[in-house]
Parts: sequence; structure tokens; C-alpha cells
Amino acid sequence: MSLQAAQAEYPVVHVTRIFKVSADRLFTSFTSAQELSRWFGPEGVTVSDASVDLRVGGVMSLTMNLPDGNQTQLKTVYKEIVPGKRLVFSWQWLSPSCEGSKEVDGETLVSVDFREVGDKQTEVSILHEGLPTPSARDSHASGWNGCLDSLQSALFR
Repeated sequence: MSLQAAQAEYPVVHVTRIFKVSADRLFTSFTSAQELSRWFGPEGVTVSDASVDLRVGGVMSLTMNLPDGNQTQLKTVYKEIVPGKRLVFSWQWLSPSCEGSKEVDGETLVSVDFREVGDKQTEVSILHEGLPTPSARDSHASGWNGCLDSLQSALFR
């Protein structure tokens, strides 16, 4: 089976980016409600409510305001937590109103790995699995890339 056929049958998103900060700093950006409120979402999306219970089985929830005036809610449940190294969590849209979320019924899985690649440089690798369609995959890829753009801006304001 070709890679393109495999992606169409099993849509996944894989996004990687290098930031000029430590792995611990980036880990905090992904696990603090205050930090997530500053950056989570692509351009034009703001977080109006965030909560994080950082433990295996704990929940992170975000309410996001979309550019069109709608809101969407996201719930995750932590499956694996390795401070400064790795996060794995379920991903579920509670009020699917943004592009791509409307096609996702149920949970998908997100893994975030933090790997130091130099002096205060860290590679963040996000793998989002279980998306039901190629268009949901493409929308989430755009969303994750936008999130990382926003994180870059938030880190260096």
C-alpha cells in the first residue's frame, strides 16, 4: 500500500517544530492552564477558559473562541505524562463547531514528544492519530501548525 493510500485509510497528523527554549519550558507551555490560554489555537482563535489536572487520568479542557464568533470546547484525558519529555492524551471535541471537528465523532489520540536538540533548543513532535477522514486530518494539521505558530509568538513576546 502506498503512503498516500495508507494516510487516506488511516489519517494521522505529524507536525515537528524546533523552539529555542528548554524542553522543560515547552512542557510547561503544554501543561499549564495559564500558558495554554496565551497560545493554544491558530491565529484568530483565543482561549476563554482553560483547566488542567496534570495527572494520568486527569482532564484538560479548553473553551476556544473562533474568529466567526462561535465557540468550541475541547476535552483531553492524560494517558501518559513524562515531565519534560512526553505527553499522551485523548482528544475529544465536546462542541464541534470549527473546521474539521465536525467530522470527528469520539476520541482521537495525541502524543507530544519534547527532545532537546541543542543548547536550549527543543524539538516538539506532535502525532495526532485516529482522525476519521483525510479532510479532518488536513484541518487538524492546519490547526496544529497554527497552534505552534502561536506558541512561537507567545514564547518571545
